[in-house]
Amino acid sequence: MVTAITTVYGNPSVPQSINDDLIQVGPKKIAGVKYPLQATSRGYFSRATGKELLKSELTQFIRTEAGERVMLPKYGLSLRKYLFMPLDEQLATDIKEEVFRGFARYLPHISIINFKIFQNDKINYQGLPGLVIKLFVRSKERGTMIDFQIEL
Repeated sequence: MVTAITTVYGNPSVPQSINDDLIQVGPKKIAGVKYPLQATSRGYFSRATGKELLKSELTQFIRTEAGERVMLPKYGLSLRKYLFMPLDEQLATDIKEEVFRGFARYLPHISIINFKIFQNDKINYQGLPGLVIKLFVRSKERGTMIDFQIEL
């Protein structure tokens, strides 16, 4: 049996400023890039946490068309193909399946609690047809719950 012996010289205490950063109480705070990107005084990339980060993740994923990301060709949802189709029960089921499949693959840390889809005849009052997706989601890692709506 080999025993390692460590000799400590000097004061082994850690300065309080470093010690505070090393000790974490409660869940780890997760930060990410805020989406959509906007010009600020510090550049284009802003930091988001909590509910704001969850909304950014959802917006980015839902608005990204599958095949748009270079290194992740299946990332995103192909929802544009449904825009000019009449919203019936079959179409709503197809959209729901695509959303749930995409979330299971790329956003497994988010649970969809409630899913609704609506036809919107006037997106931003421009007279363009579109879809409105309403989600009530919960982040499994952070325990955050939000009501989320996105217009396509």
